[in-house]
Amino acid sequence: MTTDRSGSLPPPLLLRSYEPEPFEGSVEQTAGSVCEDKCWADIIYITGTGDFWLLTQDVADALHEASDELADWVLTEDPEQRMRHLAEDAGLIECFLPARPENFLDDSERQSVKEKLERLAELLNADRAEEEEEIDAGRRVSEYRPLMENGWMWISPLLVSGSYAWDRLTRPEETRLISELHTLYQTGTEKAKEAGYVMDGGRYYGAWEEEIEKALETYRQCREKFIREMVSVDNPGEFISVSDALTEYQAFLEDCESMTPKDSSRCEVIRDYFQASAEQLDADVSAYQMSILTLATLGVATPEWALADVTTTSMQGRLEPGVNGFDYYNRTLKQAVDIFKDVEDELSEWATATARRAQLPVHLFEEERTEFQRLTNQLDALYEAADHQVARMVPQRVLYWQADIEDQRHALGYERQSIDVLVRNDFPLRELSSQWDSALSAMSACGT
Repeated sequence: MTTDRSGSLPPPLLLRSYEPEPFEGSVEQTAGSVCEDKCWADIIYITGTGDFWLLTQDVADALHEASDELADWVLTEDPEQRMRHLAEDAGLIECFLPARPENFLDDSERQSVKEKLERLAELLNADRAEEEEEIDAGRRVSEYRPLMENGWMWISPLLVSGSYAWDRLTRPEETRLISELHTLYQTGTEKAKEAGYVMDGGRYYGAWEEEIEKALETYRQCREKFIREMVSVDNPGEFISVSDALTEYQAFLEDCESMTPKDSSRCEVIRDYFQASAEQLDADVSAYQMSILTLATLGVATPEWALADVTTTSMQGRLEPGVNGFDYYNRTLKQAVDIFKDVEDELSEWATATARRAQLPVHLFEEERTEFQRLTNQLDALYEAADHQVARMVPQRVLYWQADIEDQRHALGYERQSIDVLVRNDFPLRELSSQWDSALSAMSACGT
């Protein structure tokens, strides 16, 4: 499964453009097919290379056998045994690096950091007693500040500079290693920033986090437009939802088209208004659906996406159940909040009228309590259904759940996802697109 092992397999054959051999005489020769010499069993695409490769039967069998074997290792239930397979048999663990400054450096610089850290750890723990905790060399470097970057330097310069000078005098090698490692850490941090990573509080975040925050704000704005109430054309004076209004407006405009001039006096007066309104509503609904889809592609599942019908092919058909489900959640939440507020107001009035000397008549609100419990059970069921759907999603997503009104029970804002592990550039796996069912779905033992 490692690059060494894959090198022992027969190499894939690259198909060149076929040119028929020149012929002589008046009778044209028949060009042979490229499949006459080699029987191609499968075709793969190596991500990032732009190349497709045709595979013979032997190579295809070896590739899929390796993929199945790696899948079995990944699915091993015992964590220790799984890690042993991935580290010793597959050779993959060495391709993953902790998200630390030194791991953004090139190989030679990273090796230099490793050697310096090992030596620094020896110096720091040379006089450590057995019962004392070992000093972390990496943490010591991360906490180090050069003299001119020390904030106390501008308050008590003589004291601070004297302390630095004493360290250099009494612990010259340790001080030198810390300073050199600090410089290398700074270089790694700058390379991480150049690569688009964002550092905050000692943690690394991808450049896409800013894009997610913008997409969330767009979604919130689109949601506000979608839930506003519109005037009904069929029942003047009544307010309806945006989706219902769009349906009514479009039906009204279609009726206007089919009316005779004698019957269309009402249309002539308000047609332009409802024509513009229908176009705006259609744009608002489309923007709302697109904001949900954009977040889904960025790894964030909104309530509408989590409650949607993922088996439907059309985007409108897929999102409609989710939008309706989340609208129902908000209506139910509003009913529960109103019941709670009404009971709270009545109890407050009772307490004021009795100067808080009489026990609150909670037993008089048994009907309200039962109804409130029924509503909250429905809210819990909808939320749990969404959470269950998100947990099963491939690729994985995080659930962003914010109701239209305050909902302390299920409010889930978005938290930036920090990057804990980096992958080496020579990671030996690539995405596999094949006519065969791959046991590993999106991964195979295709070497770089």
